[in-house]
Amino acid sequence: MPTDVLFRELCKPEVLKIGWHLAQLDSRDDFVEDPLRNADFASQLDLRLEYLVEQLRSNRYRPRHLLEIDVPKSALTVRPGNVLPIEEATILHAAVYLIAPKLDSLLSPRVYSYRLHRSWRRRVENGRSMFADDNLDLPFLKRATIKRFDPMESWYIAWPEFDSARKEALKHERFSHVTKTDISAYFENIDLRLLEDILKQRLRGEPRLLGLLLRILNAWTRDTAAGISIGRGLPQGNDVSSFLANLYLLPLDRELTLFCRRRHAAWFRYVDDLDIFSDSFEDAREVVLLVNRVLRALHLNLQGSKTKILFGKELQEEYSHRQSDSVGDAIKAFQALDGKAKSFKSKKTALVRQCNKIAQKFTRGLPRSIRSLDGKENRLLRRLMTFYGMAASSQLRRTAIAALREQPERRLLEKSLRYLSQLDYKYHDEIVESLLQIASDKTLVTEYQLASILQTIGQLHPKNPRTSELGRTSSEGANHEQSSVGKASGCSSHA
Repeated sequence: MPTDVLFRELCKPEVLKIGWHLAQLDSRDDFVEDPLRNADFASQLDLRLEYLVEQLRSNRYRPRHLLEIDVPKSALTVRPGNVLPIEEATILHAAVYLIAPKLDSLLSPRVYSYRLHRSWRRRVENGRSMFADDNLDLPFLKRATIKRFDPMESWYIAWPEFDSARKEALKHERFSHVTKTDISAYFENIDLRLLEDILKQRLRGEPRLLGLLLRILNAWTRDTAAGISIGRGLPQGNDVSSFLANLYLLPLDRELTLFCRRRHAAWFRYVDDLDIFSDSFEDAREVVLLVNRVLRALHLNLQGSKTKILFGKELQEEYSHRQSDSVGDAIKAFQALDGKAKSFKSKKTALVRQCNKIAQKFTRGLPRSIRSLDGKENRLLRRLMTFYGMAASSQLRRTAIAALREQPERRLLEKSLRYLSQLDYKYHDEIVESLLQIASDKTLVTEYQLASILQTIGQLHPKNPRTSELGRTSSEGANHEQSSVGKASGCSSHA
């Protein structure tokens, strides 16, 4: 019987205000910024929230336009990135604030992504994420080092805990095989009708809240060429979608748990990344068929290129992160240094030399050495850039420039630009010249890359703008404009 208790809670200004705080926090990691819209909404916050309450209570609320951006992946592919309007972001975060405590307990302990934090109420009061993903105990990943947490930068969020659990299973339970896979275009292919069925089973009595949630999500789905909505897809790049995506795979979690009870096996999931440990090749192969069968029922498909069964030496190498751990140790050691101590320079030099040995695989043979990177190499290079950026070392300067040309993947793109902007001012002229060349030689895959590079150029002021390529370009543009104006004026006068 409908009670709509949560919907009535949602229609309270104080609850929507919580949603606004959570949305503001989440917006720091948006693919693009919309500061004017957010600032306008915040300037008259109480009035805006009262208006939303009135619209929700009278069932007159209508979704707004979703900003879509093609975000570069590896090779020449892109993923659809999205930025939520602040009104929708406020409502959706407030809705998840209400439903997450009722639904998070349904998720298995084997799921590590976007789980409700034990102290979620206190975190919400302090204007922080209600999820556990940014609760880091790793000293070299504190906010003083990494200023901005990225929902797609899993290495810096909950991935360490996920990775540790897999290593523990391999070490103590002595599994001989692992099946690794993930889901093809996961967020884009989530069926909203099936998601609604899953939520209805767990949130009986809340038709108005679920109706509002699904109405907003359905308004953002793509249409076919004939103008028919396909009813699929969650907007990527926000906490709300990530939490709902976790819930969508509850049927898969249930089947994997039953499989592991029948066999000596263990599974671990981070959003759509799956690792299933087993004792034989037959079990490892059977679980691939099981996962494929469950996913087909959810209108999803395995990603064939990322589905593999590992054993023996390959299995050990897969979960070995010696080089990455070594760079992590260097980051921790650098953080512990006293910048005013006499020994600071010598200790910093020693740490840089330690990392230089690891970085050689990326600095030699450019651009071939960074043209094709697997996931581990990509994460290692980004971690090296974190260290060299902190140490203001230019060791990876040419590697970062080459990565901008050869590797369009978003995380490496942004890490490379962030690293270059941290280098000493004496390199800015060279960096600006290189970035301008990249921006003008038409090798970039997406507008997102061009916009990111131009934004960084704006932050890297050259020593002498009159003599730099940037200054010459601006000057030439101004002269051309003056010339055009002069010609136009002359024609007008003559006429």
